[in-house]
Amino acid sequence: MDAIRNDVRHLRIGVRYRVARAFTDYDGALHPVGETWRFGGAAFLPYEDGYTFYVSADGVNETSFRMQDRPETQGGFFVDAAAHISAVRPESPPLASATTAGSVTAAAALAAAAASAAHSTGGSEARTVSVSAPAGTLSHAGNRVTATTPLPPFRFSLSALRERRRVARARYRAAARRLRLNPPMWLILGSLPAAAFVILYGFQAHARGEKISFGRYGVFNDYPWWSAVIYGAVWLVAALVGLMRKLVRDRGRRADGPS
Repeated sequence: MDAIRNDVRHLRIGVRYRVARAFTDYDGALHPVGETWRFGGAAFLPYEDGYTFYVSADGVNETSFRMQDRPETQGGFFVDAAAHISAVRPESPPLASATTAGSVTAAAALAAAAASAAHSTGGSEARTVSVSAPAGTLSHAGNRVTATTPLPPFRFSLSALRERRRVARARYRAAARRLRLNPPMWLILGSLPAAAFVILYGFQAHARGEKISFGRYGVFNDYPWWSAVIYGAVWLVAALVGLMRKLVRDRGRRADGPS
C-alpha cells in the first residue's frame, strides 16, 4: 500500500524544483546545486521525525530519498528549506503558436505582419504593436510575438438542432436494419409447415391422452400436449411476421430500383 503523500514546507506536489544549496540526505547521498526534479510528495514518519521525499527527474521514473528533521541530521535543511530548494519557473517560448480560424491567406498575413513588426523594433526596445488581420490580432513586445484569434460566436439554431436529430435518427434506423435478422425465403417457407406439424402433433397427443416425450443425449422428459401447441403457434407467428417483412422489404427495393 502506498504511503500518504503530502506537501512539506514550501514544496508542492507536481511542481518542478531546483537545488540551490547542496545538501546531504539521511542516507548520505549528496544532492548538488543544479539538480532538478519534479516533487511527487512526502511521506512523514512521526516517531522518527523522518520524511521520504518522492521525486522524478524525467517526469516518468520516480525515485525517493529520506530526510530527518533533527538538529544532528538534516535539521538545517528544514529550518530554511526555501534556501536549499527553489521552484523552477517555466520559460516562455519566443513565439507563441497562433490559433487560426481562417484560411491560409489569413495565416500568411499574420506572419508578414509579425515580420514587419519585429523588423521595425529598434534594438532591445520593447513596445507593443497591434495589427488587424482577418484571423485575429498580433502583438509584439521586445523579441516575443504573440498571435491570437478570437473564438467564433456560439449561435443556437433550432433548424440545425432538428437536422442533427434527423441525421441521428437515420443512423439509428440504419444500424437497426443491419442488426435485424434477414433469413432467406426458403427457410421462412419451410418454417410454416414445420410449425403447423408441431401444432397438429400436440393436438394428436391430446386426443390420445398421451404426453410428449422430448429430449436428447439419451435423456427424455415428458411434457404436456399444450406445450407443443404453444411452441408451434409461436413458431408459426414468427414465420408469418418474417414472411411479411420479407415481402415488404423486397417490394421497397423494387420500388427504389430502376423501372
